[in-house]
Parts: sequence; C-alpha cells; structure tokens
Amino acid sequence: MTNPKRGECLITLASKEYNTKLNLDSIMRIETACQRSFLKIATDLGDANFQMQHIVFILQTALKGGGNDIKDAAMKSLIWDAGITQAITAVGEILTAALIGGEDKEEGNEPEAA
Repeated sequence: MTNPKRGECLITLASKEYNTKLNLDSIMRIETACQRSFLKIATDLGDANFQMQHIVFILQTALKGGGNDIKDAAMKSLIWDAGITQAITAVGEILTAALIGGEDKEEGNEPEAA
C-alpha cells in the first residue's frame, strides 16, 4: 500500500506493479541530473521536451526509493519491455504524486496553524 503524502506511488511497467517513492533528497538529485527545476521537468514531460536518459534516471531513482534494487542494465531492459510510452506515463504519475503529495481536495480539510 502506498502513502501519497510521503511521495509514494504505485506504477505498472511490463505488467508488473512497483512501489516508487520520491523524497526531498531524491527530488534534488533529479533536478541536478536534469539541470532544471522539478516543476519544469514535469512541464517539459507534458510538452514532450525531455531526454530518455532523464526518464531512465527518474524511474530508477523512484524505484530505488520504493525499495526496488534495479541496476542500470535491468532498468533499461524493463523500460524496453514495458514500452517507451508506458515508461513516460509512469514518470508522469510519479512526478504528479510527488508534486501534489496526496493533498486533500475537499474543502475544509486544511491543516490548522500551530
């Protein structure tokens, strides 16, 4: 079971489900690797303005955060088996989960100030 408030997300690649997780440190590593802000990465993904090496890095980082130990060659093989479109979709789900962080969308569920 995943906890969206902790940056966790369940994705499917090549007919198998994987837990993923991004925390602040992993988001900063992704920003460094992609040389742009996290929000810009998400926007660029929606605009089809990205490199596959970034897709591989984001997926591998998120999968490792979710407790999956996937090496470089296995990661590339998994993406190839799943298909590039499914891999891109999974990255979109991961980035969205990290950005919204499981926020309640109902009104009146605002956290109270201390």
